[in-house]
Amino acid sequence: MRNDGRKNTYNNLVLGATMRVLRFAKVWRRIRDDVTRLPEGNNKPVARVLQLQEKRRLFEVAKSNLNWTSAYAAALIATSTTARGADLRVLRWSDVDLLKVR
Repeated sequence: MRNDGRKNTYNNLVLGATMRVLRFAKVWRRIRDDVTRLPEGNNKPVARVLQLQEKRRLFEVAKSNLNWTSAYAAALIATSTTARGADLRVLRWSDVDLLKVR
């Protein structure tokens, strides 16, 4: 599968499924010492902190267009909280209470 251009993550998923089938058949023990998972990951940083100038530019661009209110709100929430991109994507206006302080 590696020769076909499959990524290590995909190959490891197939290995996991194969392993479960072989465990069910009670033959996995025979080969488990000869099987190794492939390394995964790209060693790139997941995120980085914006510099002050980058934050200013982000807010200037986001507030420059009324159609970008959601982008401005997302930038404000992201820089003021620990919310991640996945959190922001599922957030709805009905979830936001600007008057309630915790």
